[in-house]
Amino acid sequence: MIILRYRKQRKFTVAQKKLNKALRIREDCFGKEHPEVARTLHNIATLKVAQKSYNEAKELFERSLEIRKKVLGEEHPEIAR
Repeated sequence: MIILRYRKQRKFTVAQKKLNKALRIREDCFGKEHPEVARTLHNIATLKVAQKSYNEAKELFERSLEIRKKVLGEEHPEIAR
């Protein structure tokens, strides 16, 4: 995954721009409460952790989890881990 490579190279600005673009596209295509949107939010949160922006990461992880709970249900393997 290209974003992972940017994160490992500590090219956080490039990774953030690409993830933000992916988020906009996915929200436009699928709607704001789709598992692909949740996945992208999770990836942005992971980037925020690498940047030590823990409060932002927490909000993004929580938003991602709420989408997954609503769409997939509380018993889905991605939720019940």
